[in-house]
Amino acid sequence: MEKLRHPRSLCACVAVCGVLAAFYAPAAQAEKLEDSPVYIEAEEMHYEQDRNVVTATGHVEVVQGERILRSDSLSYDKTSGIVTAMGNVSILEPNGNVYFAQEVRLKDDLKEGVAKQLRARLSDNSLVAATEGRRVNEYVTELDKAVYSPCKICHDETTGESKDPLWQLKANKITIDESEQWMHYRNAWLEMYGVPVLYTPYFSHPTPNAGRQSGFLVPTFSVSSSLGATTQVPYYVNIAPEMDATLTPMITTDEGPVMIGEFRHLTSKGQYEIGGSITNPQQRDPLTGEAISGRDLRGHLRGEGRFEMSDHWAWGFNGKWASNDTYLRRYDFGNEDSLTSRVYLEGIDKRNYTSVEGLAFQGLNIEDDPATTPFILPHVSHYYESAPTYAGGRAFVESGAMLLYRSLGAESRRVSLSGGWKRSLLSSGGQIFDVTAALHSDGYSLNNALTSSGQEDTYAGRLLPELSVAWRYPLIAAMQRGSVTLEPTAAVIVSPYGSNPDEIPNEDSQVLEFSDSNLFNTNRSTGRDRVESGPRVNYGLRGSLNLDADRYTNFLFGQSYRLKTDDSFAFGDNPDDLFSDYVGRITTYYDRASLSYRFRLAENDLSPRRNEVNTWIDMDPVGLDLTYISLNNDPNLSDRRELAAAASYALSDRWTFVTNGRRDLSETGGMISGGAGLVFTNECLSFLINMNREFTRDRDIEPATSLTFRISLKNLAD
Repeated sequence: MEKLRHPRSLCACVAVCGVLAAFYAPAAQAEKLEDSPVYIEAEEMHYEQDRNVVTATGHVEVVQGERILRSDSLSYDKTSGIVTAMGNVSILEPNGNVYFAQEVRLKDDLKEGVAKQLRARLSDNSLVAATEGRRVNEYVTELDKAVYSPCKICHDETTGESKDPLWQLKANKITIDESEQWMHYRNAWLEMYGVPVLYTPYFSHPTPNAGRQSGFLVPTFSVSSSLGATTQVPYYVNIAPEMDATLTPMITTDEGPVMIGEFRHLTSKGQYEIGGSITNPQQRDPLTGEAISGRDLRGHLRGEGRFEMSDHWAWGFNGKWASNDTYLRRYDFGNEDSLTSRVYLEGIDKRNYTSVEGLAFQGLNIEDDPATTPFILPHVSHYYESAPTYAGGRAFVESGAMLLYRSLGAESRRVSLSGGWKRSLLSSGGQIFDVTAALHSDGYSLNNALTSSGQEDTYAGRLLPELSVAWRYPLIAAMQRGSVTLEPTAAVIVSPYGSNPDEIPNEDSQVLEFSDSNLFNTNRSTGRDRVESGPRVNYGLRGSLNLDADRYTNFLFGQSYRLKTDDSFAFGDNPDDLFSDYVGRITTYYDRASLSYRFRLAENDLSPRRNEVNTWIDMDPVGLDLTYISLNNDPNLSDRRELAAAASYALSDRWTFVTNGRRDLSETGGMISGGAGLVFTNECLSFLINMNREFTRDRDIEPATSLTFRISLKNLAD
């Protein structure tokens, strides 16, 4: 056995190591080989000086860096500059690609060459085979009588012969352009289990190791009783490294074409994304949904973005708009009842926060009137908190302003200012006290306000002093496996009654909900137009059992009490109740299953006013996600009972059955939606077929059934 490290051998080995890599790797990678030493091992090594030929035979192995070439024999003709590797030629590339051939001939400049009986297993397990491969130049390679497939090759258990893969592409010629990272097929057939199913004179797709490339994505085919037969074929456009777009024409037989588009851009300061759709279907009556003469231009827009101006300041936007109330649901772009658009500027510096925003709303229910829908610009809020000052506490100031406009109805302008002092204290026994003293003020200027005298322009305001003391006592017990925590909690809040004068409009606190999430809040209103007033006490118990990161249970249970009745916030269905309903939650997580229960129980008889259950299970072969909600005699929310479920069952390692449903459980309710489907996934193909039924009816939206089909071939349409 001989080991050589020689300039003449180096030249030969550089050429040979690049011979098969050149068919897929960029030319620049081959040029870098000259920077690494080459080692050759063979049973025999000869140099014929008269012929100027170097020959290695017998278990030849060439190693250069992480690239390894093996063959039965290897020769290098210095005169012609041709390298020939013969017999069981294989090359292992640093990127994991492995190439095989019976014979390889290549010029030592790596720009031209031929490989006989070429086969390759790429790093993603894709397979390529060709009777002959020609290196046309440093960028282009041609493969004759070639086949490509990313699917696994199985063998017959009886004969041991190879079976045809699930799918493969066969072509008279495949051209691989390294500069474009693209594969071009001439006279190509798509075969499924060896049976030709589709012919095309030309086809192309990116190379398996290519970066982002423009091209078609996975198409979707569906049949719907509302839209007819529908086809969506997305086309991805790689505009620049930091910019791309997707254009999706959607063709429907009953409603005509719909053009859908998305554009994404990453800038040096942030990123943004905009999208939308446009169509021109048959015009319909806006109330009945009946088709009438003429066409109706429809569409929607959406966008989201955020940009950093400095370490502390950023601005952004997010929003959605639809041309009419039912457009999003009709074309399956969303199921919202209302749309909110927002543009904002915000600054965060330690404990200080500033926000300036504009808000626009679009109601999509039949009772929503665009003329009375508000528009807010600007909405300003600022929060400042000092470093520790007197007695170790912190001073804070919260200010804000809002201008609300609408075409028809009351308009308002609000200025708010709050200030105070807060301090946290820790006793020697581990008890925690949070003391807060604050003074809140709000001033309003109103136009067209509805008063006892009718609609008029007026002013209103309030001044609300408030003192609160919150107490917590965390108790922790360590166990052999995990720990137990119990934390009794209470808060006393003192403020005067009557802090919601009739003259103050209620724009941002329409829904007042008493739940476990706001049990210990000093003010449970959602905005500033309504405040909770009067002396009151919030109390409850928190706790948790922690076994490890994947096994735990936590809970909260509590109630509120006030000294006398006050209509500022409804505790229960009886406005004279001093004690609130009981609220709480229990959440448990154990390995791959979770159960969460939120509740509100009547104070007098513990009858349920709110039950909300959510559970999910992911235990092979079963997956389940279940949500149940029941609202009964809740003074702040309308009655509702609804069940939503989604489940999956793995029939095998490739086939999965999926189903979902949503039902209104009230006496006048019924099914809202339901569906079922099959999903097939393996290493080279994913397939989905799903049937869905929508039972809702709203103007031009009728109950509809749809059948959706989607197939994805790896590396061709992902």
